[in-house]
Amino acid sequence: MELPDEAQAGQEFALQVSLAMETSPSVAAIVSGEKGAQGQLLMTLPATPGQDRWTIEVVVSAPGFAFRNGVNSASIVLPKHGDSTPALFHLRSLPGADGPRRPRIHATFWHRGAYLAKIARSVTIEPATALSAGTVAPGTTAATARGEVTSIDPALRAPDLTLYILEGADGRGEMIVASPYLQTSKHAILVPAGLAAWLDQSYARFVSELARDGDAVLLQDRTIPLLRGFGRDVYRRFAPPAFKEAYWRLHDRLGDRFQTIQIFSNNPQLPWELMRPARADGSAEKDFLSLDHQVARWHVTEDAGQLDRAPQTLVLKELVVIAPGYEGAAALPSQRAEVRKLSGLAGFRSVPGRFADLKALFANFPDGIIHFAGHGAIQTRAGVAEHFVRLEDHDLDLSTFRGMTVRRGARHPFIFFNACDIGQIQRVVNFVDGWAPAALEAGASGYVGGLWTLGDRGAADFAGVFYDEVQRGLRGGSITVAAALQHARRRFYQTGDPTFLAYVYYGDANFRLTSRASSR
Repeated sequence: MELPDEAQAGQEFALQVSLAMETSPSVAAIVSGEKGAQGQLLMTLPATPGQDRWTIEVVVSAPGFAFRNGVNSASIVLPKHGDSTPALFHLRSLPGADGPRRPRIHATFWHRGAYLAKIARSVTIEPATALSAGTVAPGTTAATARGEVTSIDPALRAPDLTLYILEGADGRGEMIVASPYLQTSKHAILVPAGLAAWLDQSYARFVSELARDGDAVLLQDRTIPLLRGFGRDVYRRFAPPAFKEAYWRLHDRLGDRFQTIQIFSNNPQLPWELMRPARADGSAEKDFLSLDHQVARWHVTEDAGQLDRAPQTLVLKELVVIAPGYEGAAALPSQRAEVRKLSGLAGFRSVPGRFADLKALFANFPDGIIHFAGHGAIQTRAGVAEHFVRLEDHDLDLSTFRGMTVRRGARHPFIFFNACDIGQIQRVVNFVDGWAPAALEAGASGYVGGLWTLGDRGAADFAGVFYDEVQRGLRGGSITVAAALQHARRRFYQTGDPTFLAYVYYGDANFRLTSRASSR
């Protein structure tokens, strides 16, 4: 990534992006993705006989900048040996703060609709009269980020639709829409005003339904229309227009073959899974996005511990279950049934829900799934939300969890966070904001958790259905996590329990759990 260290506000400068075989010790850009020992960008390309070059699409995201002629994407040609052709862009900073700014510019790489990696770099934007004579002039090379391309994986499967979203603190953001069936495009978006307060109010209402007396039929009569109306509202009010357009284009083109949706975002707030897409003219409406499609998210970060792109395969050797024992009012009646169900699955191993035992587990991740079944809560201190889970002898908070894990370890477990708080059912607990990023930054290959407080009975039931589906899939060789979750979520219409729609999945939309026999 070649661009000046500094540029004047309102003045155009050049940005060049390319992939080169050689590395440089003066690389100033942060390279996120699969990296070599010297920070090189490692990618694999399909070794198709007779093919000696590949087309890689480069999309630049630069909130606060305007592109010449609106051009923010370009294709580069990468030969089997040697450097790629360059992609050249011209940017100009938009009016902003009076003093110097240091925004980040991101370049993402795509191949046939599949996301590969990103590189990023900051540039100092000085007021128009502040750029000194000795600084690098716009358009000259300040530093180059080079990636060593070794051999895109022929087994890499692109989702049917990918959204790559970067939101800024100023309420503005950008979204890349990619698909093997559509031309990749970038769109400016606005962070919805009032979304957080509206979601908190809505989630609290969902949770309150679980505390009301009544049989399952009455619960269904109340909650099914409530959640369906919520899904309609969240799509109509908060879904970006570019997503709506891409969704219906793919729906009309692919029909039932439109299955997988991948969302990369640095903001976990918007409940994409609960949207109910409807045509603008009212002629058609779909069910919840996570029931009609296999939906997956991935957290966009520059944390060095997180995998930049989720893996697509995990050999399931172990199912490690953490189920702290609670007494009295803190007891979770359905927890024991949940553990009994999981204990019959291949690779089951129980870990006591005590601080020392979890410290040892997180320092040496297993090959497989870590499943937590217990209490979770949030405490707000000085206006800051602190997430923690309740163990038998200690409360484990996010900061401590981060300190327990090994950065960039060799194993990347899948984490299922089945956290309930039935003793304080009126209190909404959004674990996605805290535990999902923390788990991924610890190197997890995927994460499942709740958008709001999970009901004890529904959480145990959901886990049972999910793992039954996993076991059936493994007997046939493999199963995607998103498909198993989609199957479990459909229990909502049988039970009326909002818990079944609360789960959010972070990972790859095509991420497969495989048996040892099928991986040989």
